[in-house]
Amino acid sequence: MRRLWNSGRILLVLCTLLSSAFAQEGSEPPESVETQQTVERPQEPDTSTESEETVSYPRFRLGGQVQLQYDQGSLGSSRPSGGSPVRNGIGQYHVDDTVILRRGRLYPSIEFSERFRIFNETDIADDDLERDKLKLTVLDLYAQYDINDNHYLRFGQFKLPFGQEFFGSSRELTTVERSDVSRQLFQRDIGIGAFGEEGNFEYGIGLFQGQGENSREKNGTYDVSARLVYRLTPGHPIGT
Repeated sequence: MRRLWNSGRILLVLCTLLSSAFAQEGSEPPESVETQQTVERPQEPDTSTESEETVSYPRFRLGGQVQLQYDQGSLGSSRPSGGSPVRNGIGQYHVDDTVILRRGRLYPSIEFSERFRIFNETDIADDDLERDKLKLTVLDLYAQYDINDNHYLRFGQFKLPFGQEFFGSSRELTTVERSDVSRQLFQRDIGIGAFGEEGNFEYGIGLFQGQGENSREKNGTYDVSARLVYRLTPGHPIGT
């Protein structure tokens, strides 16, 4: 009986040793501890919010675009000599092949706060009447206050809120020029307007002096212009 007891004790000790050996073989190497420690290290703080909070005002921004236009003379000119090719239609007088500066736009702006800024768009292009001269035209000059992320107010000279073709940027035109209707009827004017979007709806409404761009008030009456658009998809709007 005693011999059986001793044999059991020896067998128990051997099982313990074998189980310890197998446990050591199946365990991860010491560097796994380092790996686990690496994973558990605290992440670096996100500094994007801090950088936004440290933006100082006022600050100045400047952008622009350049568009060249080649004309082989087939459109003609509206002047007997020295005139630039007409942009829409066909001119009466012959004009030689030429490359003109169709649009040279500057976009300076000053931001006084996160929600208030003054924006300007100035056009530098070949004169319609004299080919060798550049014409400087102020297109947009307005102050904008963002009520929130989706709604804002404008005061100054800007595009009338009406029509889809003219209201969009010249950088997004699908044709060389806008249609004659857009060029003649939908222009810029001096006034005050409210713009924004809510869901799939986009709106704009404004009160204007009714004299066109870079013109002073002459008759004491005002025009109202508005647009309302519903977007079926981002590229398919319905409305004015």
